Amino acid sequence: MTPDEHARAFMAYVAGLLADFDRYLAAGAPDLRDGADYRVAAMWLTDAEYAGFLRELRTVLQPRLANAPGKGRRRRMAYLVLLPEKQAGEHGAGQKARRPRTRNAKRS
Repeated sequence: MTPDEHARAFMAYVAGLLADFDRYLAAGAPDLRDGADYRVAAMWLTDAEYAGFLRELRTVLQPRLANAPGKGRRRRMAYLVLLPEKQAGEHGAGQKARRPRTRNAKRS
């Protein structure tokens, strides 16, 4: 996929997340004791540690994805986004490094 195609696909993904959260809120006053949660967690991992993390995540998720609707089961949506932070001096293919912008920075 091109960068533009990735951007469109990610926007559709985020739109789905927003729609699901809107439906959750529309169902009544939020009560996070029902298991709803959102957070950001930054981790420092080597490539090998990251590969292990993904294997462990699949091990936890895979059997639950096969569950069918049943008594006492509630459908729960899990959204996961994993984004690596670029290292200093690292650039994407064909991209120039971007300087961090401050609040009042002017474009040059």
